[in-house]
Amino acid sequence: MSSMTTTDNKAFLNELARLVGSSHLLTDPAKTARYRKGFRSGQGDALAVVFPGSLLELWRVLKACVTADKIILMQAANTGLTEGSTPNGNDYDRDVVIISTLRLDKLHVWQGRTGAGLSGHHALFAGKPSNRWDANRTQ
Repeated sequence: MSSMTTTDNKAFLNELARLVGSSHLLTDPAKTARYRKGFRSGQGDALAVVFPGSLLELWRVLKACVTADKIILMQAANTGLTEGSTPNGNDYDRDVVIISTLRLDKLHVWQGRTGAGLSGHHALFAGKPSNRWDANRTQ
C-alpha cells in the first residue's frame, strides 16, 4: 500500500497523536472498522482515523498528511451513499487517512453577526438545548 517504512508511519502517527491527542486518533482495525465501511457499500483499509477538534487542528492534520504523502478522505457522519468518504478497496498507491469531522461541532461567530457552522452541527444537536451560542448575544 505504501512506500513509507513502518518507522516512518510510526513517526507520522505520533505526530497526528501530538496534534489532536492520542484519544482522538484510531489505528486499531477493529476500532476503525465503522469509519472504513460505507453506509451502503464500499470498504477498505486505512492507516488511521483522526478526529480534529478545531479548525486549527484540522489544518495541522491536513498539513501533516500532505507532507507525509497520504491519501486524505474527509468524513462527516458516514451516511453518504456514494462511497466518497470511505476507502473503496485496498489497491491505493499510498496509505489512506480518514479525517472525521464529528468533533467539529462548534459555531464560530465573528463580530457577533456572522457565523460559520461546522459539518454535522445541526444534525447532531437538533432538538437538544444548547448554550453554545446565543443569537441575541451582543459583543
